[in-house]
Amino acid sequence: MSDSFTCPECHQSWSYFDVRKKRDPRLTSFRTICEGCCERIKSEASPSAQNFHVERNHKTGGTSAQAAQAAAKKAVLNDTHRTIWKAIAERPMTADEVAEVTGINLLTARPRMSDLVSAGWAEATGERRAPYEGAAERNVYRAVTKSEQGRAA
Repeated sequence: MSDSFTCPECHQSWSYFDVRKKRDPRLTSFRTICEGCCERIKSEASPSAQNFHVERNHKTGGTSAQAAQAAAKKAVLNDTHRTIWKAIAERPMTADEVAEVTGINLLTARPRMSDLVSAGWAEATGERRAPYEGAAERNVYRAVTKSEQGRAA
């Protein structure tokens, strides 16, 4: 074994024990990379609070509209949104599947998924799946990365 480590992402070399190493956060890559590359990949892929704002919707006017406007003032990406986004970044899922995988209550997961879709951080794949036999089919969603959003603009 060599006493050096070369990051397969940036191709820089260090003494093996002088560099902090992490697992590549992309689920398609099972490799160890340097900490700097890991942080860069994470920041490029996932939504952050600074660039994620949610437009709150309402079904009717009056108090419903007022509540939506009040909620919109403080509607930014939170930990629940991030958890859901990371789950659908791993593989496309329905809101029901996200709730099961992450442990988030289904009644919380569904509206957060809608928030991600309306903000452009998730999109329906066109596929539909039923959570169990006899149930209505649900949309399957996938994560949208910053680079994909940039290309769409």
